[in-house]
Amino acid sequence: MLLNLEVGNFKSFKNNENFSMEANLKDDTLKENIVKISGKNLLKSSLIFGANASGKTNLLKSLNYLKNLVLESKTYNEKEKITKEYFKLDNQFYSKKPFHIKVEFIENKKIYLYEVNLRHEEDNKRYNFIILKEKLDEDGKNVFDRTKDNIEINDNFIQKGDEVIKELAKKINKNNLFLSNLSTKDFSGITSDAFNWFSERLIINIDGAFGKAYTKNMINKDPDFKKFLIKHIKNADLGDIKTIKLKENPEGLDKGLAEFLKENKDISEERKEKIVQNHILEIKTYHPDSSGRQIEFDFNEEESQGTQNFINYLGPIYDIIKRNRVFFVDELEQNLHPTLLKYLINILSEEKTNSQIICASHCYPLLLYVNSHDESFRRDQIWFTNMRKDNSTELYSLLNIGGIRKDLKIFKAYFEGRFEAFPDVDE
Repeated sequence: MLLNLEVGNFKSFKNNENFSMEANLKDDTLKENIVKISGKNLLKSSLIFGANASGKTNLLKSLNYLKNLVLESKTYNEKEKITKEYFKLDNQFYSKKPFHIKVEFIENKKIYLYEVNLRHEEDNKRYNFIILKEKLDEDGKNVFDRTKDNIEINDNFIQKGDEVIKELAKKINKNNLFLSNLSTKDFSGITSDAFNWFSERLIINIDGAFGKAYTKNMINKDPDFKKFLIKHIKNADLGDIKTIKLKENPEGLDKGLAEFLKENKDISEERKEKIVQNHILEIKTYHPDSSGRQIEFDFNEEESQGTQNFINYLGPIYDIIKRNRVFFVDELEQNLHPTLLKYLINILSEEKTNSQIICASHCYPLLLYVNSHDESFRRDQIWFTNMRKDNSTELYSLLNIGGIRKDLKIFKAYFEGRFEAFPDVDE
């Protein structure tokens, strides 16, 4: 689970900004929205609101940037290039400050703090970028601490037979994260939990291309998911869909793709089967007619876009619940009524799970469910991004805004400009 995230000098984030999933213990409302783990009270969900171009998506991108480095930098050679994502509107800042990110999370009941600073080099340098700082703590104890030219490893985390790890630390490229390199060998003394959090727990969906293939696969293979699916479709009142089935359409597999899969030896047979199944299996929904007969509907052609999106997202949500994952998603509300979006997010509150969902959103009607008689979200679950005068992002929680009475209508106050984070449009 995610505790805290700090990011600086990344896209619209200039100075270090902080995001937290730790619950405010002074607030005793909606306790079902909180889970206690490893002595921490953590929120199951959060919503980030703000005007277009205020930096909501950039927060997700910063963590995704780090995740890709953790998973992939072990393979980078000295000439490997990654994109520059600095704050570009202050040249002195841009050229002198490194990209900074620090993330605190819980994996396998242990609390980890992982911090990385990196700087891009000039074109005539040996490296496109170098790691200036990398640090990992486990339950308050330092596992390793890296500066530009040195990696210090805590001997308490090195067990007999793993001494070779110190040689690895001496030979590592300056553009390889040490945490990434540790994943290439099973070092029993250096925990793999921190790497696994990035590779297995952290899911980030920014471009919306997510859910359909997974949902389709789960319908095919997991009877429990199908029960979960039908239950929530019924609760959401999506046109009286009684059931969902998969049907094969052999013509759904493009001939070019079929030839490619046949000739490509680098793709495993299991992976090829999944690709084929995803193309030839089609979702069919069934609605009752006036006499009660079940009439087949083509999911892609005859169901509304909102119904499709709702069902497609139930796959990932089921996945994060069952696997205790952290799901960052941008604009989950696409083609969904606000009540359906609220419903999707609050599924986590109903389940016994150590999973989380963090959604960057423009669905402001959800603010109607804060500080109201129909409350679904706590104040510490609501965050805002605002553009400062220097065009950098300011990130803050509703909890940190003073003067909010218990009877204040949050939705109305937001549109009156009480919380800023609102577009200043000339009319």
